[in-house]
Amino acid sequence: MAAAVAANLAGRPGVRVVVIGDPGTGKFSLVVAVATEQFPKNVPKVMPHTRLPADYFPDRVPITIIDTSSSPEQKPKLIAECQAADAVVLTYACDRLSTLERLSTYWLPELRRIQVINLLALQGCCRPGLLMIRQVARGGNDLCSSMFQLKAPVIVVGCKLDLRDDQQNSLEQTMAPIMQSFREIETCIECSALRQIQVKNTTLLFSV
Repeated sequence: MAAAVAANLAGRPGVRVVVIGDPGTGKFSLVVAVATEQFPKNVPKVMPHTRLPADYFPDRVPITIIDTSSSPEQKPKLIAECQAADAVVLTYACDRLSTLERLSTYWLPELRRIQVINLLALQGCCRPGLLMIRQVARGGNDLCSSMFQLKAPVIVVGCKLDLRDDQQNSLEQTMAPIMQSFREIETCIECSALRQIQVKNTTLLFSV
């Protein structure tokens, strides 16, 4: 996958990845873990812009990760960052189902509202190469009557995987109904910054 991602990034002067989500979903820890492969001891409200090492991808495309605050007073800044993003990472906490529900009740509608996502009417369109989760969401049929064209890909990341209850549904079962309603979601993944599980794979999805 890394080689395919690097090919998609080729020729870009740089990639801006904006991380958004409810407070306490692990945004800051995710950014630190991606950049340093370590779990932060202290967690400030918002992390400064983080530039990944130049050799993170083989073609050395600069990637800047932008943490955001979800506080009401910072909303204009969050909107501006999302509208300027090359990719948007939308987080939820695996141990807090309320943050998962907020993806479809607030965050994804908000991204539509601020026009990070454009609605396209496409008759009988087919997009190959999407994850099995999307195929499950569509009952195995990738044909649809309408889809969303992204200004910036939206990647859903479930953080704090190490705290997930073993009795919870799988990622596929959890995300299928959400991806059915919001087909603009490019893909999704769950990770643990504390245990360094799937952390680096989140960056390999920035240009899926």
